[in-house]
Amino acid sequence: MVYLTSFEVLAQPLVPGLQTPFVQQGTFIQVSNLSTTACAISLNFTPSPAFVAADLVVDYVDNSGNVTNYGASTFLASPIGFNSITIPGGGTYIFGVQYTPPAATPTPTPTPTPSPTPTPAPTPPPTPTPTPPPTSTPESGVAVRGYVTLTAPVGTSLLVAATIRQVFFNYTVDKILLDVSEAAYALPLTNGPLQQF
Repeated sequence: MVYLTSFEVLAQPLVPGLQTPFVQQGTFIQVSNLSTTACAISLNFTPSPAFVAADLVVDYVDNSGNVTNYGASTFLASPIGFNSITIPGGGTYIFGVQYTPPAATPTPTPTPTPSPTPTPAPTPPPTPTPTPPPTSTPESGVAVRGYVTLTAPVGTSLLVAATIRQVFFNYTVDKILLDVSEAAYALPLTNGPLQQF
């Protein structure tokens, strides 16, 4: 086992007390098997605080480009992470951990209450005050940080890259989340990209 890198997974407003902009950030780890024979690896996550299972998306992309939903319950079983995933010789897998952004629900427009007595100039109804969706408040946002370890059989050589990917959102007046910007950057690896066991 080697200590591979740190990680941060979150879905929350950037500024406490404001609902926008909202950021979704995931951690992705690419592992290439440099040998000609298949090997089983494990990527284990030590979180602080603990992962929240709701809205956690955990999957990996295999050598053929197929996406496998690993499932939050499987990922969160002890030990936390991707356990005993077999990568073919010369193959490359990408492992991803992220939270989905909150579901935005439009605020219904209130209907005016009819006046019991007619008035010559009816007052229009007040403009509704937008309220953020419940899951977009700082209190209900989620942020998990920690470190990742990598385990592989003795004699295995792996080439590893770790990446943070971010998507920034804003709400429209109708409470629809719009992707306004994206960013990605590499995470440092404790022993560099070449991992030899």
